Amino acid sequence: ETGLCHLAAWKIGAVSLPLSALFGIDALRYRLEDSGSKVLIGAGEGLEKIQSLQNELLELEKVIDCDDEKRGFWTLLGQAKAECETLNTFADDPAIVIYTSGTTGPPKGAVLAHRCLLGNLTGFEMSQNFFPRSDDLMWTPADWAWTGGLLDGLIPAWFYGRPVLGYDGGRFDPEKACDLIARYRVRNAFIPPTALKMLRQVDDIRDRGVRIRSVMSAGEALGAQIYEWAEDALGIRINEMWGQ
Repeated sequence: ETGLCHLAAWKIGAVSLPLSALFGIDALRYRLEDSGSKVLIGAGEGLEKIQSLQNELLELEKVIDCDDEKRGFWTLLGQAKAECETLNTFADDPAIVIYTSGTTGPPKGAVLAHRCLLGNLTGFEMSQNFFPRSDDLMWTPADWAWTGGLLDGLIPAWFYGRPVLGYDGGRFDPEKACDLIARYRVRNAFIPPTALKMLRQVDDIRDRGVRIRSVMSAGEALGAQIYEWAEDALGIRINEMWGQ
């Protein structure tokens, strides 16, 4: 129920390329060919798409299936050494490639350097009310293939050693979201305005065990009604952020 694997690919030099499980065949083919990815980790429907392309992706050397109990990701992880050497990287060394949406032409791979991960931390801390605290646990319905889910949720929470709830559940379901937040004691979240508007439809949300400490939202204007609802229903003030 809390499977973490979607799709991720790596180039030479361990540059990560996050891919959305919602991408179609053509979108996956373009990004993997253009990036020259060597290794891919995936699961489920997303991996099935890759397997149908594998003969066309000449630079892709290895595909790892998270669901394969004998040779899959978790088995390989269990075989890893307890200690490993870490590479010394420079601030401008590439860390992640994220592709644009491609609305004005072919998607372009934006290379993010290691310094972007550190530079993003201050905004993350403020947007989550002085993250981290000892009981903090992060969750976001935003896809980890995009900068929102990746840099406003997953990576900074891991940087501080706090757990992240992962859930592969398809389209956003406000009832399911409330259940996840309560059951796993989610304390912090990045929730886009559209999802917050859907959550507002859930009655007596705090009676369901939702005890969230901080919520950041971005992507479009929230509006006064969502602010007021959050203060009344959740007992918090949503931190609205904006980027470029």
